[in-house]
Amino acid sequence: MRLHTNKGVHIMAVSTYITAPRGSYFTPLTTWYHTQRERFALRLAYRRTLRELSALSAHQLNDLGLARSSLRQTAYHATYN
Repeated sequence: MRLHTNKGVHIMAVSTYITAPRGSYFTPLTTWYHTQRERFALRLAYRRTLRELSALSAHQLNDLGLARSSLRQTAYHATYN
């Protein structure tokens, strides 16, 4: 990339470090993106917990003091609290 020529000398400008300025219009978008990533990660953890609890037998659930009807509530509290 040649910006301009001065008596046969080529001068080039290169930037290797580019960031958005602080307090720019990208801040709300970045905040939204990170919030969505956190929500997605929590939702995956909830679904994984619920799947693992659902795979337990009635005897194993009874040993843990859980009823099959309360698995969603248990998974929610284990993930979000």
